[in-house]
Amino acid sequence: RLAAGLSLANVAREVNSFYSQLKCYNMVQKCNLLLVVQRTVLELMDRSNDMPKLMGEVLDDEQFEDYLERSNADMLLFLFWMYSMQSRFILDDESAVKFGEKCWKSTTRFQSAFVFSGPYFLFSALAALDQWKKSHKKKYWKIFRRFHKDLKAWSDKGNPNTTHLLALLDAELLVVRKANAEAVQNAYDNAILIAGRLGFVHNAALANERAGKYFLKSRSSRYLSSGYLGKARNMFKAWGATAKVNQMENRYGSLAFEEESENLTFGGSDETSRCISVNKSNRQHTITSADEFKRPPDDVGRT
Repeated sequence: RLAAGLSLANVAREVNSFYSQLKCYNMVQKCNLLLVVQRTVLELMDRSNDMPKLMGEVLDDEQFEDYLERSNADMLLFLFWMYSMQSRFILDDESAVKFGEKCWKSTTRFQSAFVFSGPYFLFSALAALDQWKKSHKKKYWKIFRRFHKDLKAWSDKGNPNTTHLLALLDAELLVVRKANAEAVQNAYDNAILIAGRLGFVHNAALANERAGKYFLKSRSSRYLSSGYLGKARNMFKAWGATAKVNQMENRYGSLAFEEESENLTFGGSDETSRCISVNKSNRQHTITSADEFKRPPDDVGRT
């Protein structure tokens, strides 16, 4: 349910209910899995003070990681790193890449499609891409390329829950390749609309925020940036991510505010909202050349 973008408050209630039931039967490993999810949900909801206690106290990240290591549950440890990477990336926390590094170095691999596999590919790709932009280290470009390739393979096989994730990475590629602003905007709008039509409000919020950051950084249109950031804030609020909403309001001020409505629209900026088919043929701006895709942009340093 967390991966599906359902209300964080509802996810928290369901996890609490399941945890209470499983605890009665002393099902330790399944309880630990629910604790991993609960920590992520409460962090996004800005309710860290309500974190569940273990051994009579609330454990910080390092203590909880040590607890899982002592439990000899490699998959649970991997899931803790994965969910921590996702929540920290959403919250613009630099520790996202730290947890990502642990996932990427882990020998734990998905042997089949899990509900959290698509989001893992997406946030791994985005965390690696952002770190590559900062460090110019080629290894992060390779990690980005690896997870983009994984998502594309799933999408090509007809997995409907990866189309919007791949569309967002395609938009990010255009930014890296310094495509013109109209092409980038069309690609972000495509990702936003597909996510909205599929009901993934949190992914639509993320795509809106990434688009808003792009236009804010490029200074090409303060109006466009405000439109995207405002929609992102409203969608994160609808999802229940209070910590993210507070962060956006503090960081962007009036840029992150737009008039709220009962029925959220999932389009991009008001002047460009339009219907775009979910069909893969509409991924018009994908980098299609394998050789081009393997190379980091020539004008960016690499080590």
